[in-house]
Order: sequence, then C-alpha cells, then structure tokens
Amino acid sequence: MDYPDTAAEGYKQQIAAEFEANFSLENKQAVVCSLIELMGKAVVDSYVDRVRSKLGALPQEIRFVLRHDSAPMVFESISDATAFLQNPYFSMDTLAESFLYQITYSDGSEFEQVAISTGELRALHGQIKALADHMNSLR
Repeated sequence: MDYPDTAAEGYKQQIAAEFEANFSLENKQAVVCSLIELMGKAVVDSYVDRVRSKLGALPQEIRFVLRHDSAPMVFESISDATAFLQNPYFSMDTLAESFLYQITYSDGSEFEQVAISTGELRALHGQIKALADHMNSLR
C-alpha cells in the first residue's frame, strides 16, 4: 500500500518495536502456514530457490572504472538540445571524478554502482566480499 508517511521517526520506531515484541514464534509460524496455504508450497519453494540462486551467484567478473565527467549541459527544451547536438561541445574545465563498480555474476545478472572516492569503492567492495564469503560458507 502506498500512502503519505508523515509520522515522526521516533513514533515509527516505537510501532516497529511493539510489533517485534508481540510477533512471537507462534505468530510467525501461523503466518508461514497461512502464506503456504494461500500461495501453495510449490510457489514458496520456487521463490526460495530463486532468492538462494541470486544471493549465491558468485562474481565472474569485477570491473573498476575511473570516470572523469564534464559539467552537465542542461537544456530547457528539446529544440535547444537538438541544436546543441548539431555541434556538441562539452567543457572539460571542471572535471568531476568518480568510480564505477561493476560486477557480472555467474547467473548472468549484473550490478553497477557509482562511488565518489576510492574509500567508498573499498567499502562497497568490502560489502560485496562479505556477502560472497557468507554465501560460500553456506555451501
């Protein structure tokens, strides 16, 4: 359900804490049984297998790309943009440097994220490594 969220963060945290405190093991098991009954065991098993497959896919290729981007060219109309493209010129006087982190996984899926510093690139790689290490430990 989509609705405007106007509640204070503290109030939302209180709701979540109360829900968690009252969501007992018995309630969780009842919800699981209801979902399986409504959707069917085959559908649930298929979904679990797809999630495991996606999370368990290992990186086949990891790419780091250093990018130097120009300042953006901004247009207020299609005709202005069309006119610019007749003889485009991008000023490279003020370059913005960033890094592109790309992965192709063994299941064919791809991941891509921009990092604004080498520190952010290292942190992102650390998260990817932690997930891969965890998934490898489950095998």
